[in-house]
Amino acid sequence: MKYYLSSYKIGNEEKKLLQMTEGGNKRVAYINNALDFATDLARKKRSDEEDMAALRKLGFFVDLFDLKEYFNNPAGLEKKFDQYGVIWVRGGNVFVLAQAMRLSGFDEVIKNYHRNKKNIVYGGYSAGICILGSTLKGIHLVDDPGQRP
Repeated sequence: MKYYLSSYKIGNEEKKLLQMTEGGNKRVAYINNALDFATDLARKKRSDEEDMAALRKLGFFVDLFDLKEYFNNPAGLEKKFDQYGVIWVRGGNVFVLAQAMRLSGFDEVIKNYHRNKKNIVYGGYSAGICILGSTLKGIHLVDDPGQRP
């Protein structure tokens, strides 16, 4: 498993992302569940479209992927992920994202991918990267842990 970690959007290392996926599966599962709390749906859609357009510009085939469709179905989630070469997790609220990951089994699926050195890239920015830490201690200073989808 490889990681492409950015603080905001794709960042400045697009060539490295392309190198990480060279000769491999160019399908991207774009996960936007960190924004499940958003009420300005038009703004959320625009932001998602900008992110997905940036990935497409690099030659990726991007699918919007909703973890809510896999709540209580981690086996289905893992089977679906087999179609992708990149899992891209965008920013938003880390605590909202953590909830969606836990309820879908994503948290365990991604740990298994890491342990088994699966040939897939985990990429993303902001909350999508913060979630990878061993703890969310301190994140409450920037994200509201009480935020609900």
